[in-house]
Amino acid sequence: MGSTAGLAGGVGAEDQVEQSGKACVELLAAYPVDPLGPLITLFDGVPGGSRLGPAILAEAAAVAAAAGFPVPADELAATTATVTQPLSSFAPSMYRDVVDGRAAEVEHVFGDLVTRARALSVDTPLLDLATLHLRVHQHRTLTM
Repeated sequence: MGSTAGLAGGVGAEDQVEQSGKACVELLAAYPVDPLGPLITLFDGVPGGSRLGPAILAEAAAVAAAAGFPVPADELAATTATVTQPLSSFAPSMYRDVVDGRAAEVEHVFGDLVTRARALSVDTPLLDLATLHLRVHQHRTLTM
């Protein structure tokens, strides 16, 4: 597919971009609710709170689409259904980490996503806020 010159393992730049994009979509499908966990819990049942999850998902989907890897509609609909389930007992792993005072994978998942958003000129104010929230948690966890 792509050039292999100068890259370790013989993987070309185009291949790395494609793999990175596919990974972004896979992460988006698997993890978008993680930063929502604390926010969903705070806003569940609050007027207007049910719009938060879909709004954050829309931002993440916009990043993936701008990178050339749109999230399939059925996957986005399924994730949206998960984050809008009233009084759900769903608790993503990152939420459990935060509640239990453990470090979370903020940079690997959301730091990467917001960095991509900046590079692609996609506005992500809600993802930025969720990422900042998790970074503060991470800092407190690692420095206490």
